[in-house]
This record gives sequence, C-alpha cells and structure tokens, in this order.
Amino acid sequence: MLKAISDTLRLHGRGINLSALQISDAPFATPAVLALAYAYQQATEWRNSARARLQSLGYRNVEVRAGDGYKGWPEAAPFDRIMLTSAPPQVPQALIDQLKPGGKLVAPVGDSLENQNLVVLEKDAVGRTKQRSVIPVHFVPMVPGK
Repeated sequence: MLKAISDTLRLHGRGINLSALQISDAPFATPAVLALAYAYQQATEWRNSARARLQSLGYRNVEVRAGDGYKGWPEAAPFDRIMLTSAPPQVPQALIDQLKPGGKLVAPVGDSLENQNLVVLEKDAVGRTKQRSVIPVHFVPMVPGK
C-alpha cells in the first residue's frame, strides 16, 4: 500500500525534485523506503529508529522529528507532496495549509477501521482544493497530541 501511495504522489522519477512530508503512527512506514525530505514519526522511539535506519542507508536529505502529526511541520512548509500512513477522521487543515499550490496530499481518512478510504487531495494554483476517494483501506488511526 505504501508503494501505491508513493506512486500516486509521483515522488520518484527522472528530474523530479519535490519537497515531501510523511506523517506516520506506524514504525514500519519508514521514509527510507520512499526517500522523502521530511518524515514525521509521531512516537519518539520510532523517530530514533527511523533516523538510525536512514543514516545507515546513506540518506542525508531526510529530516525526522516526533510530535503531533496533526500540526504538520510548518517550519519546513510548504510541501509539494504530503503522505499520511495513519488515518485521521478528516484531513487536518494544518496539513492542507502546508501544501503548496499545485501540490498533492494522499492519506487514509475515516473515523474507524471499518470506515476508511484512501483520499487524494489536490490544491490548484490559486489554493482551491479538490478531494476524491480512491479505494477503501484499513490503517491505524492517527492520534492527535502525540
């Protein structure tokens, strides 16, 4: 599923140079797989393991921090791409605000494990957003305040 999200965001390819943010509540969803610029692990112990793994793999252009993923990473914004690998009940406004015009956000969204969809949110050049559901999914819930 992470590869499908990465492919939807079009993070890889010749000549692609995007700023991206990954927010995760899951220790397995490491940015090393995706080579993202900013990774936001919501738990400190996962942040430390992600940082160590990235360094051991030679990634130098990835920042990792822990905290409340609902707030995003305003100091590093705006982002061309944002990916969530845990599910909030709705896309947090702070993340929409940190998305560049022309940017894309992909996230599992839903209020329960039984009621989640993979959502693609795109922001046009003037800042209007359009959101569409792609497929039903099951991800861990995104926990605010962590």
